[in-house]
Amino acid sequence: LSWGLRPDDTTPMLFPFFHTGGWNVLTIPLFQLGGTVVITREVEPGRVLELIDHRGATLLVAVPAVLRFICNHDRWEAADLSSLRLVKSGGGPCRETVIDTWTDRGIKISQGYGLTECGPNNFAMPEPFPGKKTNTIGKPGLHLDARVVGEDGTELPPGKIGELELAGPAAGDRYWRNEAETGEAFDDGWVATGDLARVDEDGYFSIEGRKKNMFVSGGENVYPPEVEDVITDHPDIDEAVVVPIPDENWGQVGKAVVEGDPKLSVEQLRSEMDGTLARYKLPKALAVVDEIPTSGVAKIDRTAVAERFGAERE
Repeated sequence: LSWGLRPDDTTPMLFPFFHTGGWNVLTIPLFQLGGTVVITREVEPGRVLELIDHRGATLLVAVPAVLRFICNHDRWEAADLSSLRLVKSGGGPCRETVIDTWTDRGIKISQGYGLTECGPNNFAMPEPFPGKKTNTIGKPGLHLDARVVGEDGTELPPGKIGELELAGPAAGDRYWRNEAETGEAFDDGWVATGDLARVDEDGYFSIEGRKKNMFVSGGENVYPPEVEDVITDHPDIDEAVVVPIPDENWGQVGKAVVEGDPKLSVEQLRSEMDGTLARYKLPKALAVVDEIPTSGVAKIDRTAVAERFGAERE
């Protein structure tokens, strides 16, 4: 209901079926309505554009990296996307540049959010569609309560960053044979998601990154997605991940791992970012790579990035 799905909807399914997104984001809801799901053996951007064009796809859900691959493809400008009435990004924060590229084609795009413990479709954008809120995940779905809490478990006011907690009939209440993890994640009907978030004055939630990925530099909290969004505004950078590295003075500082121009230096990057963020958030080191490691569902593998690049400055 929150997504306004219809019996005449068609979507290519880009998530694997070992993933909650493969079954529960669109497949089962569309089957219940009598809609159409086109199974894809592999996620190839040109093939996805072909399916949208030839099948008249009305819905598309993909991780941010795949949406970026699609709009960077040679067929992007010529592809007929007029049938698409909604594109959802999920699996991580979507860069504003990617959102803008889809929006410029006249396509309604928003960010989704979900997790196995509560199901994949937890938030939605209300109608009329608030274009200025595309950097958020929207408002809680009809079946869900959501809140942002501090370290002491109390609910935080709008604008403050804390951990996102969810509750509702679709929420789990324990992990199978894992009492320790159950005690940390489930409490009195609420599920601690491990994601940092904030809610604005209008009730729209924004994901600020994983709690475990936040790091402290000189006593100040640094949220990597916030820094990455600014880095990817650079015209010579396609993708970026920020990981902490040890520093004698500040304890930890950020290192930017980017896909982009190999001639780019950290001094150039910091100079162009100056004034966009507090200086303690600016990366102190830089690694330019051909391809940032990803997982099997094309999500950035932050663990692999940290293991490979997080030990030293060079």
